[in-house]
Amino acid sequence: MIVWLHGGGFTTGTGNSYDTHRMATRGDVVVVTVNYRLGALGFLAHAGLPGSGTFGLADQQAALRWVRAEIGAFGGDAHNVTLVGESAAGYSVCAQLASPAAAGLFEKAIIQSGPCTGRPDRPFAPSSIPLSTARAAGADLAAKAGCGSARDVLACLRRVDVNRLLAAQDTDQLPAHTTPLLPRDPAAAIAAGRFHRVPVLIGNNHDEGNGWAAGIIQA
Repeated sequence: MIVWLHGGGFTTGTGNSYDTHRMATRGDVVVVTVNYRLGALGFLAHAGLPGSGTFGLADQQAALRWVRAEIGAFGGDAHNVTLVGESAAGYSVCAQLASPAAAGLFEKAIIQSGPCTGRPDRPFAPSSIPLSTARAAGADLAAKAGCGSARDVLACLRRVDVNRLLAAQDTDQLPAHTTPLLPRDPAAAIAAGRFHRVPVLIGNNHDEGNGWAAGIIQA
């Protein structure tokens, strides 16, 4: 039984972006694809918004809980769940490995092209950012959306048209750590041995860099 998380820099992508039926038919496995909140809708952080900075990760955990409760009706084994993610979703798997709230929600993990130990001075970015950094980015977004000086910033943001809100967000988003859902940066948690002890397969997809190259050329 596989739960598949899509990539896309935490800003784009959908669960049906991948042709998972081949995996299901050729691998004789039940596959569940997941949509989760992206961009500012999933990772905006604000002091007055409980759980903010990790809403997208919370959606993934909600899907895993649904699988635990319901997948037996579809022929899946609720106690043999492999969580799989590619690119930003590889980072998501790292986060779920380090999130106390994800304990017991999956038995195995596969991380594709998104290592848990990324750093700004390495080819891969960090898999999460401190909550303070995320809140600073949230304040910047609020200002761009015309809500920076509002008496009630959150109420103002809720009135902003979603297209305008998404236009104001940064190109890439990252989950926030030092939060209830993600108390520690995944890289630090793994280095300290504070992660869910499940079998993990990690690697890179062949020629995945071609997508980045195409984006640079088009830009």
